[in-house]
Amino acid sequence: MTSQYILIGLLLWLAVHADQNFENDETDGTFYTNSWAVQLDTHDEALADEVAAKLGFENRGAIANLPGYFKFVHQQTEARQKRSADHHTWPLLEHPRVRWAKQQTQLFRYKRGFEALERTERLAHIQKNRELFNDPEWPKQWYLYDSGFQEASGNLGVLKATKLGYTGKGIVVSIVDDGLDHRHPDLKRNYDKKASRDVNDDDDDPLPDDSKLDNAHGTKCSGEVAAEADNGICGVGVAYDASIGGIRMLDGSITDVVEANALGFNCDYIDIKSASWGPKDDGKTFGAPEELGSKAIKNCALQGRNGLYL
Repeated sequence: MTSQYILIGLLLWLAVHADQNFENDETDGTFYTNSWAVQLDTHDEALADEVAAKLGFENRGAIANLPGYFKFVHQQTEARQKRSADHHTWPLLEHPRVRWAKQQTQLFRYKRGFEALERTERLAHIQKNRELFNDPEWPKQWYLYDSGFQEASGNLGVLKATKLGYTGKGIVVSIVDDGLDHRHPDLKRNYDKKASRDVNDDDDDPLPDDSKLDNAHGTKCSGEVAAEADNGICGVGVAYDASIGGIRMLDGSITDVVEANALGFNCDYIDIKSASWGPKDDGKTFGAPEELGSKAIKNCALQGRNGLYL
């Protein structure tokens, strides 16, 4: 009888931990994709096509702002698998024109949330700022003006800068996130197509997938930055005259190549990129950009905005 209890207990333990392991495996395990990042000794796209075809790959184009780096895809390899396909990597590394190659793994990136903070005592300090803009939600945006509270977690003093003429005019901001709904009436006037890209589907329209209910994070972040002022709609952006673009990255499989293409996009044109996301926010998970993402950020910092990095 005792052995039966031990057996039952063991089975229960295995069931619980198997479920936990599956969950961890799904979110934190290493998954290999069917794409490779490849560095050649040339920037020549035609030669990249030739090398890829000879080794059974398809060249999907240059990676971000990284000269000589290309994305190769192997169509006969599963798009998501637990084991690396080293038998495809080694022929790449042995090719005389290849300097470096790495099979891409899936990266897990999570949007950073926020909590709506309602402090009723602030309402007494709102009236003096109520008439500045006609946007209906402006009076509730106590954190943008002198609400009568100066604690560190309170008002940002943005209105003081606004009154000095700093409204974001002439500045281009791009939100790297799950997309940007540029049709939104509070964003469409400030939307900048040149600062926008969809690196998930590889096209120029960052419109999010509306079928997913949580795909509004990038649009919300865009509104915080550049919602049009004094148009009678919603609220006011921190820099309401800035040009706003979106880079859709968090709405598909994310690899080092995908992240580099997002972070390295159009750095000569975009002044500021905002990325409100990262690894699992559990207090113990550390994550940073990998090789290509790091290179893309560094190149943007040193060479972006036509060298205006100081």
